[in-house]
Amino acid sequence: MKKTAIFFGVNSLTDEIVENYSSQLDLLYIIDNNSKYWTGGGEFFFNLRVEPPSDRIKSADYIIIVATAYRGEMEMQLRTEFDISSDKIIYLPWPNKLEDYVGKFPKILAITLGADSCINSCLMCPQHIERPHTSCWLDLDILKKAVSEMIHEDSIFVISCMSEPLLAPNLLDAIKIIREKKPKSQIMIDTCGSVYDEKVMEELFKYINKIKISLNVITAEDYRVLMGTDNFDAVVSNIWKSKSYIDTHNLDVTIIVQISKFKKLKYSEYYQFAKQFKDKGIWVHLNDIYDFNAFPKFGELSSKLKNEGFEPVLEVKQGRYPCASLFGSFNLVEDGCYYPCHYVSSHGMSHVEDKVYSLGAASQTTLNDVCEQLGSLQEMHLKDDYSCLICRDCNAWTLGIEYFRHKLTAFKG
Repeated sequence: MKKTAIFFGVNSLTDEIVENYSSQLDLLYIIDNNSKYWTGGGEFFFNLRVEPPSDRIKSADYIIIVATAYRGEMEMQLRTEFDISSDKIIYLPWPNKLEDYVGKFPKILAITLGADSCINSCLMCPQHIERPHTSCWLDLDILKKAVSEMIHEDSIFVISCMSEPLLAPNLLDAIKIIREKKPKSQIMIDTCGSVYDEKVMEELFKYINKIKISLNVITAEDYRVLMGTDNFDAVVSNIWKSKSYIDTHNLDVTIIVQISKFKKLKYSEYYQFAKQFKDKGIWVHLNDIYDFNAFPKFGELSSKLKNEGFEPVLEVKQGRYPCASLFGSFNLVEDGCYYPCHYVSSHGMSHVEDKVYSLGAASQTTLNDVCEQLGSLQEMHLKDDYSCLICRDCNAWTLGIEYFRHKLTAFKG
């Protein structure tokens, strides 16, 4: 017997996808506001321009979400407003495939500027378990070499820190180096937004393209528990200060407010909170929190989060599939070494004495050599071989749905 399904977010839907799924389904409800495949009543789902067809949603055998920037919002609304279980949600991939990236020189260089004791004590951060014993900051000569070796003039540089990056002593110099070496590049900085030094921010906004501010929750009470400080109002104020300065000086800088996906967060509450930012042109991004049990040193973070009422929406799935984090970027860390993915370098594993997870010191290798090593790991994943030391026990792959694999066999029965 054929099944019924509803599609959401179909900007990237193709004739081939529709034909393939139509052969297995009795009825397709495709809901979007700008798709030629639109049928079945209702429009673009996540922004509630019209009342979603709840009877159709609840009665469908499957909910199908096409890869979209709004996947997180759609997913939350389905879960909290319509009580749709995760096993009814199937994701369609991006049009491109992981195979297209194997051995290719990534356009993204993720840079960790340093490690220091942070002003926050976030329940989902390794610094909640262990603070760095000493400060460590990325050598700027190493940064110059790495940036120069990026072959794409429109490369993307993502700046973060194992502490508050806006307090990093090498922040402005690092940003200026990147802009000088790659003037056509995109530069984004990740921050908690707890501090706002006018001189630093005004200088920063001259060079960057995006600033992502991790607010993570929508109330001061939750912020106090999750982040370990009373800075919620200060962060919100800093978001508006940044927006005001950017608009006043007509700068092309995008602000992204990040909210983390916990089961306690209801879509209706999130929607009302996020609306104040969206209405002013500020992006709001829903972020997955993953299972820290893959990292023995920090496994207790998962239980701490749950005990405090912050249970992540994301659950460790059965089976295994290739980790998308290996296919898109290089990762340069404060110790001057390259690492295969952000999830290794950002959770203390870059500080193991023998550097078993490193792809080499930037001072002694080139990004071309690193690209070859990444290619070997990528090929292993595509063969469903996860035996390498760095990937064997890691759960970071659960952060990515199978964007790049069509699995029509996902329909049961």
